[in-house]
Amino acid sequence: MQKEKTNKKDILGSIQYFFKSKLQQILFGFIIFVSIVALAYSAGFSTGWAVGDSFGKIHPIGKLVGQEANSINIVMFTFTLITIIFAVIALMFGSHNRKKYYWTNFASVGILSLLIALTTGYMAVTLPGLEKKFIDLMGNELYAADWKLLFQINKSSVGEIQTIFSIGYGVIVLSILSLVASLYVLFVKVRETKVIPTTYSEMMQKIELGLVQVVGVKKTSIDVDSESININVTEGKEITDIDTDKMRYQMNNKSYLMVMLSVVLIIIAGFITITYSSFTATSDEIRVTPTITTAIDVSALIILLLATFLAAEKVKVYQKVWVRNLFIIAAINLVRIFFEPTIVFNRGELPFVRYVIVVVLMVAAIALQVLGAVITYKKAKRLEKHLKELGE
Repeated sequence: MQKEKTNKKDILGSIQYFFKSKLQQILFGFIIFVSIVALAYSAGFSTGWAVGDSFGKIHPIGKLVGQEANSINIVMFTFTLITIIFAVIALMFGSHNRKKYYWTNFASVGILSLLIALTTGYMAVTLPGLEKKFIDLMGNELYAADWKLLFQINKSSVGEIQTIFSIGYGVIVLSILSLVASLYVLFVKVRETKVIPTTYSEMMQKIELGLVQVVGVKKTSIDVDSESININVTEGKEITDIDTDKMRYQMNNKSYLMVMLSVVLIIIAGFITITYSSFTATSDEIRVTPTITTAIDVSALIILLLATFLAAEKVKVYQKVWVRNLFIIAAINLVRIFFEPTIVFNRGELPFVRYVIVVVLMVAAIALQVLGAVITYKKAKRLEKHLKELGE
């Protein structure tokens, strides 16, 4: 009986330790999950009444769908898309597992929290009023035949439209919980900034002054965010370039973040290129028509994204060979500007403003990739020289 109680206590302790040590990652996982759910909801929000604006701006159904519902849908989609982009940016800065937060972490998580609050507030304010207008108009016998025609086209019903709004209220609840999660992470990290850790330089000074005695061969820090590093006391070599020596133990986060940010920009550029539509639901509707070039570009994009993710991991550990590969990826992305985006634009299926936005996003991504490669090359050469001086 005593052994059984001990086992239960050990299991409970293990569970508590798991959630305590992984709480930050769990909360960020939940935030990402809710962001994806909110984006998916906003993308499919108008499914039940998609072609309702074809009745015209004067018709009550056309006015409700075209001027109110679609406008709300566009704002919701914009908010949720930007939110998930900043959630990815926060992950790129390591906000999900970093013990020590830097200004980039506070900024990205702070903006993410603000976006979640704005999205949640907007949905909470607009959805109830819009639902009431739909219910009132669907209950009007004068437009029963029009609603019947609309439901036949969309393969929906009154019940499905009500379900759309019910799901929306569920998304609002989840969004509130994700906002609480992000604010909790911020609160904990702000509180932890009051604890000042011993830095590499301070520790070296204490060792030189004899204030700290190094026991054994190495003193190791398991905190990847601190400036502390392994100190080999058996070789007795004087390290004069401390900043370069830190690179043996610290990652090339600057280049890594640049490459990962380029991934986000490339994804956005690709998405807004092939998904454009004027949403007029009429014969003169302008939308991108998928062709063989679209399939080729999407396939190339997927391969490039995988290669870029790998390049980001490699430049993070100063691998010079991937500097060349990153230049190749940037060159291919440059060629892609003159492929699908330009082809679609020349066909008249992509407005000039949208085309310019795509080009700017891709040029910015290419610039980040080139800059990340250059920084990696310089740091790798510097570290290589330093290691030779140390005889390693």
